[in-house]
Amino acid sequence: MIRALSLLSLLCLPLATIASDADDPKWCNQFRGPERNGVYRSTGLLASWPKDGPPPLWERQGMGAGYSSPVVTPDGIFVTGDEKGELIITALAADGTPRWRKPNGKAWAKSYPGARATCTYHRGRLYQMNGHGRLVCLDAKTGDEVWAVPLLERFHAPNVQWGISECALVVGDRVFATPGGPEALMVALDAKTGKLLWQSPPLRFQRTQKFGGKPVDPPQADTDKAGYASPVLLTVGDREFLATASSRHLILVDAKTGALVWTRELRVRHEVIGAIPIVRGNEVFFSAPDCGGFLYRVSIVAGKIQVVKRWEIPHDNCHGAMVLAGNRLIGSGYRKNRDWVQVDWATGRVLASLKGLPKGAAVWADGRVYAQSERGVLLLLEPTADALLKRGELRLTDGKKANVWAHPVIHDRRLYVRVNDSLRCYDLRSVE
Repeated sequence: MIRALSLLSLLCLPLATIASDADDPKWCNQFRGPERNGVYRSTGLLASWPKDGPPPLWERQGMGAGYSSPVVTPDGIFVTGDEKGELIITALAADGTPRWRKPNGKAWAKSYPGARATCTYHRGRLYQMNGHGRLVCLDAKTGDEVWAVPLLERFHAPNVQWGISECALVVGDRVFATPGGPEALMVALDAKTGKLLWQSPPLRFQRTQKFGGKPVDPPQADTDKAGYASPVLLTVGDREFLATASSRHLILVDAKTGALVWTRELRVRHEVIGAIPIVRGNEVFFSAPDCGGFLYRVSIVAGKIQVVKRWEIPHDNCHGAMVLAGNRLIGSGYRKNRDWVQVDWATGRVLASLKGLPKGAAVWADGRVYAQSERGVLLLLEPTADALLKRGELRLTDGKKANVWAHPVIHDRRLYVRVNDSLRCYDLRSVE
């Protein structure tokens, strides 16, 4: 199921200001860190943990229901949560003191209620979409609304089963988002004003399978909806593309014009492609439930786009996302293959596997993988040539519910973990 993008319950640090040290020159300004890939730059971190996990620093409750992750920025820590029928964006100081709280439209009250999308911070502004597709831009210092666009309403797009979960991508003066539906698959907006810059054509296809997997006979013409993944930027030569997914397709979109340059339909049972793509150079890795993982190489030959599949694996990450550490792709499967694995990026060969840990989100920092399962167990793993060695364990919940879907965040030697209504912060500094 979607369980897709993480929401924040905030935990705050007992520091007067949030510091950016020499080992971590960029802020954690968007979903999955500075580069949207789950790789964090802090060094000097604990190589192993005490019995009960890294030392806790603080916990902040009352962040609202949700699954989004925090962002740590020069203007504070920001998290989203649903409360009393509204999506609330909360701004915290570095010590966890609330600074302001502002709404962004209606809460998501249907299946798996709670806020979905993580904020994106860019040039002093916050960008966030609620579960109904309302994209808002706020002044990060004051919380004042600068502009807002109800994307689904504007483009007459139906919502997806478990609510819009996309974290908007901001590049320069452009904001990219995916309404889907009959008028536009993706759009680009002016980051300062919200003005429409381009809209891609809808993604038309012949539907052969209903939601849930039953066949459609005869096939019917349809346009694809938004998905649950978030776009990433892929640069090939002097051209920029958006790599993302709709409900049933893997997608590449020209970032300058909005043209659909490549799509691949997948038979996803519940129309959830939730894992954010991973880009390295001109290669991009996608994963989808019931289908597996796929690595593609993107080239431009005689002015034409060529997309060639290099390999595929049965590990069908749902929405936790895998992480690329050097030449090793590490993360969990879902229904098709449930193991956590370490995969060689060049060949797709499985180098190591770890059984018994439920699916979840993987991030990387200072030579270690932080493997957080949806049942609230966070493991510190050391990858070797042929193993994933456990170097620490932190229990975040009693394990009874499988809903710890927010992705961990690491900044300035601190670990931020959102668990339902709370945000927790732990000290990762190595003691030497």
